[in-house]
Amino acid sequence: MNRICCCCGERSKKDATAAMYDVREGFTTFDKNQDGLITVDEICQTFKEMEMPISTDDALMLLTEFDTNGDGKLDFNEFVAFMKKYIRTSGDNGSLSMFFHFDRDGDGYITVQEFRESMKMLGLYLSVAETEDMLSPFFKDDERKLCYDDFHILMQRFI
Repeated sequence: MNRICCCCGERSKKDATAAMYDVREGFTTFDKNQDGLITVDEICQTFKEMEMPISTDDALMLLTEFDTNGDGKLDFNEFVAFMKKYIRTSGDNGSLSMFFHFDRDGDGYITVQEFRESMKMLGLYLSVAETEDMLSPFFKDDERKLCYDDFHILMQRFI
């Protein structure tokens, strides 16, 4: 299932719905008590589970940036804004941080297996076939792995 049109780079309505479902899954991963709101503690816990621990102060700073209604928690719409900015506008720093998380063995490339494992840690379960379909447009020659530049493009297209 190739989510991006090879001609125009646009997603179909079906794929946009799938992407929103993926964001919902991500929200559910962060929302530990399933109350529909994400707290500072839940942010810290989730990042720790992803082996990317952050301090309470950093989590609070992140939450405050996206907490548009000022209740000290992120609702789903605020989480969507967080996801969009984290991938699209934070520049190389955000994507690079994610790249290092996905590059499990630290060799500078992301394999199909590393991508699947990282997505699973985010609460998104992809089959090998789904992962290969998503990543194969970025494979160079016979190498079945992504470099940072390709990963950055992939993340911009899907989030």
